Amino acid sequence: MKRNELEQVLSFLLEQGIDFAELFLEDRRTQELRWENQNPAGSQSVRLYGVGLRLIHRGEVIYTHSNDVSPDGLMKLAKRSLEFLQNRGEKRIISSQRTQLLRNPNQIQIMPSAVELKRKWVVLQETDAAILGAGLPLMNHRLQYSDIEQQVQIANTEGVYAEEQRVVSSMRCYYTVGDSRKA
Repeated sequence: MKRNELEQVLSFLLEQGIDFAELFLEDRRTQELRWENQNPAGSQSVRLYGVGLRLIHRGEVIYTHSNDVSPDGLMKLAKRSLEFLQNRGEKRIISSQRTQLLRNPNQIQIMPSAVELKRKWVVLQETDAAILGAGLPLMNHRLQYSDIEQQVQIANTEGVYAEEQRVVSSMRCYYTVGDSRKA
């Protein structure tokens, strides 16, 4: 979304007398691979996409959300949210004077989605082989590899505007160690 489109929705809400409003737009993609007992056990891809709107007025808080992030969709969400509050108060206009842009000191070198899935399966296989090679009496073992790519935009009626790209890659190992002869 363009910044001015978000500010138009927030200004509209202030004109209706809202004390505070905040928009949170998210586009999050998750890829998860599972490896169990020396074999691929499955994979899953999930995409979360939408917008949340939090309104505060006279001590009341309301949260609404939608997956329609078009300018018209945001305005419909704002109007629907106002219906819940049914208020009229003093009118204010949004000011972006307090906006502060911060740069992420940790630049992303390679996006997880740019890495072939086959390479990720090889990492799971090699990790599993290394743990099995330690000679422990393993009864059960499972690995889970996850990549998350998330882009967010946050804007509120106090003039805060932020865009952020978040990336998380992780691997979890689950092993049961024991003597299988006694089981």
